[in-house]
Parts: sequence; C-alpha cells; structure tokens
Amino acid sequence: LWEKSIGETNTHERFRGFQTTSDGEIICVGEWISADGNDVDVWVVKTNTTGVTIWNNVFGFDISPPAFANDRGLCLSLEADESIVIGGNTTAVVGPLAGFLMKITSDGLGMEWFRTYPKTSFNSIAKTNDVAGYFLGGMIEITSSFEDLYILKTDAIGNQIWDNHIGR
Repeated sequence: LWEKSIGETNTHERFRGFQTTSDGEIICVGEWISADGNDVDVWVVKTNTTGVTIWNNVFGFDISPPAFANDRGLCLSLEADESIVIGGNTTAVVGPLAGFLMKITSDGLGMEWFRTYPKTSFNSIAKTNDVAGYFLGGMIEITSSFEDLYILKTDAIGNQIWDNHIGR
C-alpha cells in the first residue's frame, strides 16, 4: 500500500476522477487553483503504479476573453490509444456555466478537440456501445434557481447527437 501527495505548495489542487491504464498506471483529473484563487484550470496527472508522477498538465480556457474562466475536470474516459477524454464545466468569472468535453493526447501535452455545451455541467462519462461516442451525465440550468438531470450523447469528436433533461 502507498499514499502520495501531488501538487504545488502555493496552489490548491483537487482530483475529481481517475482511471487506471491497461498497465496499471493512473490518470487523474481535477482542478488546479491558483494561490490567489482567481484562476481555476483543468489539471491532469499520470502516475506510475506506485504514485510517482510521470507527467502533469494544466488546461485553461478563456470562454469570454478577456475574463478568466474557472475550468474543472470532473470525469474522464481512456481510449484504446491511451488518449484521454475529459468532461467537466467552465465558467467565465462573470459569465454563464458551460459543460465541456475535450480530448487530450496520451502524453498529456496536446489537446485534440474541445466542445462546450451551454448551461450544463458533466460529472460522469461512458463510452457508447452502438457508435464511437460518449454519454455524458450531469445537470442543466433551467433557470437561475432550478436545475434538471441531464444526459447528452455525442459522436467520437464531441458533436451532440441527442440530449434529454429529466426533472420535476
């Protein structure tokens, strides 16, 4: 058994999801928060089987320039080529919530594609069985004070196929 602390001394970090690779390495996704709390970015870390960091990278999105965005990685799915698909949410400091789905390379250095979906947030992801694509689960803002459960189906590059929200 082992235990590791990963992160920087002047920032705050939180993991929200993780998966293991076919050889037992660990991919973690979450958020990196600047020391002053004014910037939140998606944080992705890969460790070996004993928790030693192999690589880590931060992805931030300015969806309403020049405002900074708060970006949170909340769930992930590993592909056969070990690329990583991440779901979560992003908000401009003074802007609306948007769910996102992004795909990054297996070395964590590059983004292959990025999609946003207005007024949503995703905390679960699963690959579809019928076509190459994803199911995303989370919430959608109906009004400023009401949210519904939300399901989204996408193709392999994050284009929406259908969606549904469930609520009372």
